[in-house]
Amino acid sequence: MRTQYYVALFRRIEDDTPFATIPMLAKMPLSAMVFALHQLHITRVARVVVAWEEDEQADEHYETDYFNVIVGRTRLTYDRAVEVETAPDESEGQER
Repeated sequence: MRTQYYVALFRRIEDDTPFATIPMLAKMPLSAMVFALHQLHITRVARVVVAWEEDEQADEHYETDYFNVIVGRTRLTYDRAVEVETAPDESEGQER
C-alpha cells in the first residue's frame, strides 16, 4: 500500500519556508524523498521534511526530517535528528 507524502525541500537547514513542496506516493518516507529529489533533478539539499497522515479520521500527522541530503548515482547520504528521551529525575516530585 502506498501512502501520500508531502516532501518539503529547504535550501538551508534554518529556513522556515521550503522552496518546493512535492506530493509523492510511496511506500516509505525515505523513498518519497528520493523520488521527489529525482523528479526535480536535485542532487543536494540542506533539509527535507517528509510529512504524511496515517489515519485522516484520527487526525494523526507524522513527519520526519533529513539533513544534508546528497543523492549520487549509486549512493544516498543524509543525516537524521536524534531524539533522546530522558528519564525524569527521581528527586522531582518528592517533598523534603
